[in-house]
Amino acid sequence: MKFILALFLFISMNSYAQYPFEKYPAIKYDSAAFKIIEGKGKYTNIAVAHYKNYRVELLESRLNDSSNLLLYFKDKLIKRIKGDDFVSTYLDGPLQIADIDGDGKFDFKINIWNVGAAGLASSRESKIYLFNKGNNKFSKIEILDFFPHMERDINNKGKYEIIAQSLAEYKKHNYWIFNLYQYKNGKLINVSRKFNYPIAIPYLFRDTYKVTHHIPTKELRRLSLEQEKDYLLN
Repeated sequence: MKFILALFLFISMNSYAQYPFEKYPAIKYDSAAFKIIEGKGKYTNIAVAHYKNYRVELLESRLNDSSNLLLYFKDKLIKRIKGDDFVSTYLDGPLQIADIDGDGKFDFKINIWNVGAAGLASSRESKIYLFNKGNNKFSKIEILDFFPHMERDINNKGKYEIIAQSLAEYKKHNYWIFNLYQYKNGKLINVSRKFNYPIAIPYLFRDTYKVTHHIPTKELRRLSLEQEKDYLLN
């Protein structure tokens, strides 16, 4: 009986474990499924998703340097993004649609697994954002980091903070480092200090959610800036 009770408490405690930012409201996305179409010529596959009058196409090229992401409105091409290696079979979920930056216009988000990587690096994703500037103008922001966390409205003002997760070493120990960003005027702005971030959580080859206090704030910010150069792409 004591064993069963202890097991129940263990499961209950772990079922409520969460990262600190997960207590804040998460964004709610509409979604549009990607359909994979066999390509022709230099394209092996084309992933296509439709939303209202918009169409998003990811063209997977046979050449590593000539893949493309295309955005159409009423069949008219309005945005072309060249990518190093879009692979349709590495898409992580559907096209996601929501107003991320709180300006009243919907934005697009696409998650793509890190292609060709090995080990821990293979769990990184490209989070591609197409921010709607109005009049069918879109600004592209891309973050390459670990795990596709949902954006959160940390100050309850209707603007969702983008959570970026990187891995850093400090005194021979590895830590997950979390930073917060907001999209503003065509750029991604680091707003971590505004919310008492960045935070670091020990990487222990298992899920852990406890924030460490073993790294001085100055060092944590230094590590964050070093990691940002590697995983943040505008």
